[in-house]
Amino acid sequence: LHYPLRRQRQMCIRDRGERIVGSIAIDGEGEGGEALLRCFILDEAARGQGLGRRLLVEALGFCDQWGFAATRLWTFKGLDAARALYEEQGFVLVQEQEGEQWGAPVTEQCFVRARVAQRDTIR
Repeated sequence: LHYPLRRQRQMCIRDRGERIVGSIAIDGEGEGGEALLRCFILDEAARGQGLGRRLLVEALGFCDQWGFAATRLWTFKGLDAARALYEEQGFVLVQEQEGEQWGAPVTEQCFVRARVAQRDTIR
């Protein structure tokens, strides 16, 4: 399911029982013409089936189609499967910093993916 809102979009995948098993959100209000990838979540039972990759690829296609200069995301060090997926799609680690989330120290990581040029860019 897709919920387009101008230069923003959230996509969800549902399993056969109509239960949401994954979601991803693109926020088109980033600085410098960038899109922000947010809320990329996949139910543990749905992992390993290509659903996360499908969500990410479709979200990045949306970003490229709208002509965002880049797509930026923040995550945490240690989420190795997610990092591999991001890097497979062209994201590069550009920043690390120590932080705190949910009362625990974490290493926050920022990844950026440059726009892939497309012929049919929406203006």
